[in-house]
Formats: sequence, structure tokens, C-alpha cells
Amino acid sequence: MAQANRALVLVKRIVAEVIREYGRLVELQEMIETAHAGGGYQQAAKTQEAMVEVAQKLRDCAEEIEAVGVELRDWSLGIVDFPCIADEREICLSWQHREPGILYWQEPEAGLAGRQPIETLTGALAATPAQ
Repeated sequence: MAQANRALVLVKRIVAEVIREYGRLVELQEMIETAHAGGGYQQAAKTQEAMVEVAQKLRDCAEEIEAVGVELRDWSLGIVDFPCIADEREICLSWQHREPGILYWQEPEAGLAGRQPIETLTGALAATPAQ
């Protein structure tokens, strides 16, 4: 848990950028669709160039997060999972953008609805992430 909280300093910065850039990507996609519908193919082409740049920024962010050993679960909400071991089983510590720290955990395949308060987790957490 302490290791995940230390990594959170960097993860928070990256996730803030992911949310910003993902929102921009969605906005650009809508602009392209509007331009195509109105016959503005030249404008759509320019917008698509911007979209490629934003997509590259998102790929870079995803690589940074992966290098930390964290999984980005939701690009728009900024939810990340920190894989680890508790009670001799794999779990994920879960953090969402703007939460003050890691307050939740979940089973690896659980979605957002599967997040449970960290206080409900029994047993000691392993110091190293699950592989």
C-alpha cells in the first residue's frame, strides 16, 4: 500500500493529462464528424492531424503509467489499478482522479461497481505489485 501511495504522486500528474487529452480527443472526433456531415472535408483533415497528435500524447501517457506498474482502467474518469497481493491472492488497489489517496480495492476483473473500501480488505498487502 505504501508503495502504491508513493507512486500515486507521479500517477496523479499523468492521469490529469490523460483526462485532459482524452476529452480533447473526443471533442476533435465530434468536430470531424460535424465537418464531414457539412461537407467540410478540408477542415476535417486539419482536425484529424490534431487528433493524431493528441492520440500520440495519450499513448505516451499510457506507456508512462504502464512503466510505473499501474493499469489505466478508465480514460475519461481517470481510474487506475495498482495490482498487488493480499491474502495470498491478486487484487487491485483502485484510485480515481481527485481522490486524496488510495481508498478502494477490487478483484482484478471487477469494474467500477466492484470497488470496495480499503478498510474491508483483510490481511497484509504485499510490498511488491502482482505480476
